Amino acid sequence: MAVILARPNFKQAESQYKELNARVSTGAQTEVQAIIDELTTSTGKPDKQAEIERVRKVASTGTIRRVKKPRVDVFLDRLPKVISEWRFFWAPTKKYG
Repeated sequence: MAVILARPNFKQAESQYKELNARVSTGAQTEVQAIIDELTTSTGKPDKQAEIERVRKVASTGTIRRVKKPRVDVFLDRLPKVISEWRFFWAPTKKYG
């Protein structure tokens, strides 16, 4: 049902998706775990862009390992640009009620 509802709004919508990258560097794995630990213990504030940059900086450090391919219940690729812009302009600018 989720895939049927998502298809008009996403480039790609699939159930039981399994074609994700199955390789990760030990540096990236360590950094992701550090970010998770910081968020779990409230020692760091969530900052998606900063977290992405932290992982990118160490993405190819250490040993590259194969990991088990996860199975995702519903995979959604990003919205097409036109829809993203439409949603941006449609968003109400003041609260009602």
